[in-house]
Amino acid sequence: MCGIFLCARASDVDVDFFDLSRKLQAANAARGPDSQGHHKTIIAPDGAGSQTLILDFYASELRLRGDDPIEQPHQKDGDVLCWNGEIFDGTLKISAHENDGVRLFSELRKMEAMERIRDLFGYIEGPYAFVYYQSRSRRLFFGRDPLGRRSLLIHKPSSSLPYTLLASVSAGADSRYDFEELSTESIFCLDLRTPSDFQKEFVSRLISLPRHSSDLAVAPFAEPSKLNTFVPLINDASTTESLAHVPDHLARAVDDLIHCLDRSVMLQVQNIPQKTAKGKARVAVLFSGGIDSTVITYLAHKHIPYDEPIDLLNVAFENPRKIRLQAEGNTGGKQKHKKRSVPVVELDTRTSYSVPDRLTGLHEVEELRRLCPERSWNFVEINVSYEESQGTRDIVESLMLPGRTVMDLSLALALYFASRGKGQVRTSLDGEAVPYTSPACVLLNGLGSDELLGGYGRHRSAYNSGGWQAVIEELQLEIDRIPIRNLGRDDRVISSHGKETRHPFLSLTVLNFLASLPVHHKMDPRLEVGLGDKMLLRMAAWKLGLVEASKRKKRAMQFGSHSARMDGERRDTWRIGTGSSQTTTCTQMSAGLSAGAKAVRSFRIKQLASLQSYVIHNGPLPAPSSEQSTPHRLPNPFVPHKNPLTGRWAPPTISLRRQADLVKKAKASNTLYLLPPGPKNPKLSVPSTEIAAKLAHEQFGGKEGKGVLKGPSSKKKWKQSLKDTWMNPVGWVGEPKVKEVPGAELGTRLYAAKKRMFKGHRWERLKEARDNKKKILMRDMARRIRNYKAYYRKRKPNPLKTYSSTKAKKLPF
Repeated sequence: MCGIFLCARASDVDVDFFDLSRKLQAANAARGPDSQGHHKTIIAPDGAGSQTLILDFYASELRLRGDDPIEQPHQKDGDVLCWNGEIFDGTLKISAHENDGVRLFSELRKMEAMERIRDLFGYIEGPYAFVYYQSRSRRLFFGRDPLGRRSLLIHKPSSSLPYTLLASVSAGADSRYDFEELSTESIFCLDLRTPSDFQKEFVSRLISLPRHSSDLAVAPFAEPSKLNTFVPLINDASTTESLAHVPDHLARAVDDLIHCLDRSVMLQVQNIPQKTAKGKARVAVLFSGGIDSTVITYLAHKHIPYDEPIDLLNVAFENPRKIRLQAEGNTGGKQKHKKRSVPVVELDTRTSYSVPDRLTGLHEVEELRRLCPERSWNFVEINVSYEESQGTRDIVESLMLPGRTVMDLSLALALYFASRGKGQVRTSLDGEAVPYTSPACVLLNGLGSDELLGGYGRHRSAYNSGGWQAVIEELQLEIDRIPIRNLGRDDRVISSHGKETRHPFLSLTVLNFLASLPVHHKMDPRLEVGLGDKMLLRMAAWKLGLVEASKRKKRAMQFGSHSARMDGERRDTWRIGTGSSQTTTCTQMSAGLSAGAKAVRSFRIKQLASLQSYVIHNGPLPAPSSEQSTPHRLPNPFVPHKNPLTGRWAPPTISLRRQADLVKKAKASNTLYLLPPGPKNPKLSVPSTEIAAKLAHEQFGGKEGKGVLKGPSSKKKWKQSLKDTWMNPVGWVGEPKVKEVPGAELGTRLYAAKKRMFKGHRWERLKEARDNKKKILMRDMARRIRNYKAYYRKRKPNPLKTYSSTKAKKLPF
């Protein structure tokens, strides 16, 4: 494992690189404490008009393979290799006493064609990131492994920053670079022959070599396998009631999983150099007591000498919010009575660190001690006080860049302190705590089992909504998202302590095996939580004797260690870095606003996706004016459109009711600037396209001008292109015709220029006339009653005549 830093620039660039290079070299030096090296290559111009290019290579080395000390960059006859990785499996066999970087450099120098260099990496299995310069062809190759287990960031040249940077880790927020994660879909080749303008020609000279070749059979590790799409029938998907009883159709799958995972662990823990005194731990496990970390720990025990301890790193945070809830109860809900003052409860140190992962870890280490009494298990209690976590926050934020969310911070904090390995150990559960710092340089991580074996709650939700087919699609999406999730961030954080993380579940051999199994062999969402999720792994754990671990439910690391929401931040709060010492926090969407922001984002993405269909049915959009320079021009769905082919007018594609609903949600979520002008959203409330895009990128944490929408070459790339471009400037074609009337500036236009702003209900409108009539009737009521009585007293009824009317007499009013 090592740190990589490369700078490629033209010799005439008027930029002071000394301070920038020093900062990036220092950040990458922490990844390789054993040795650091630097090499400079100057590419002279071939003729008039071409530039002189300078390539600065820097690498730091953490020696974990081979017997001899190694110094990077590897160089010979002008060829240079910066290698950050491990070769665990594949056709390129590495002996126990050989360094894999030296062997790979030797193989690369034998190859001429770009495709052969690309195919070489399809033969090897392991985490890696590399930069290789081939002097005879003047080409620079760089890339990452298909799963992105090693970090490599790239800064592409721009007019203001005309140089290329490649680095394993950044030096924090800095205006002199704009790093992003390098894609894992390809191996990249940059042609450096006779450039006339390096910055302007960068895009045309960058060649993307897709990992898959014409013959996939000889490149088994070029990319992850696709998921088995067999949909089980009702009879095939039989359920089990107990982990102790393995159905006949799963017996072989359980044995194969144990064998495959055991081999992956063996390859990742063997032949590690002894850097400390004999009898000290060389391997540690990020240990929460869950099924993933426990199975990895037990398998590692089989391949590490028994006289060597294994460190179990268990991290716990002092979270004031959690401690307050324990002392006062949940006071965040609705209060029926006035909240009474609660006295401050003093909690002892051990109680404040009794987080869920600490409790399960303590229980599980006892099970390991019963199963493996010959092993010395160092359960390292890593207790992080609130003051220490907040004091280290700036360092962690600079390491996790370009990740910027609060969720990134919660996970990065837990990994940072766990990988540091500084805590305390006890000889027994009630024994006295002794300070201890783990000397292990290799950390095993159980990440990946939930994605491969259906361990998340969303997999159960997919089954409830769409059956087995929906589960298959969700699991395939999980595999596709592994390279872009958080492996690069984890590598940057953990490696800052000069240690290396390894993922046995994410070996391509294990991944390809699990992908080949039918979905109902790996999970059964019809069973209860703790049994149906990761069912195959739970059966394997039971068979290994890990009975307690096999029943434990899934718990995310940030919640199990209490590193989440230290100050009560919400998960959907974005952290936008503005400098190494200044960080601005803004809530993107609160609980009441998240639906509005999501609705606006969905609206923009749908409009981008429907552009092609609009052009087919209505013809091309009008030519842009000289003022419009936006990369995306879309028809305004809030106004009518005239079809140039038929001459007929079509109504707005978004009804007035839906427009009003969108405007209401946009106002609530402060995203009104992302909507086009319309009857419900007058033009005076819509800023310019450039200002709107800038506001969107600041609010949502994206990168301005990340890309231009590309045609649907593939469904996956098409969806990703939509996600990358929905915040970019949009020129809306079509404006609403707004009638100029007095009073419109007051807000609503419905009653503008009208005397009565609100007509009211009918009984309210008639109330005045009804009151006047009642007043007149009551004014002479006494006189009218007297006249009525006098009239009927004079007309005495004749007893000889029958009464002509059966109705009672009424007053005249």
